Amino acid sequence: MPALVAASVALNLACGLFLFMPIAQGRHFDSIPQGNWYGYYALLPAFYCSLIALFYKVSSCLSEGGDAIARVISSLGKYSFGIYLIHVFYLEIFADNWKNIYGFDHWYFYPILFASTLAVSYGLVRLISLIPGAEWIIGTSVKRKMQTNQQKS
Repeated sequence: MPALVAASVALNLACGLFLFMPIAQGRHFDSIPQGNWYGYYALLPAFYCSLIALFYKVSSCLSEGGDAIARVISSLGKYSFGIYLIHVFYLEIFADNWKNIYGFDHWYFYPILFASTLAVSYGLVRLISLIPGAEWIIGTSVKRKMQTNQQKS
């Protein structure tokens, strides 16, 4: 696990250096040199593979406990397909409005975008799950899958 964490952090820093250093130096997002994008895109496959493996390992370790973190991760997992389906609509609305008001060249745009997208998408999926037949809209719930598997046995 430490090697996976180190690899993921190193790739994250490398990708960040290509794109976010010009922004930290006061340039606008649109003025990042084209060569920086090539390096960024070359590192993306390795970055995403290590990041997915890291998230899987961390979430499996955290979900084994019975504390609040385990319940949050289990709940996110239960509604992950619905979150995936809904997040794109929120991103379109939020990103367009943010761009019109502030632009994309602020460093805090991405953490705010991530946190708000996760929170709003999760909240909407929880609300939709209260509607009868919601599994046809946001996917089958974990509880329903477990009941189906028990009936097959």
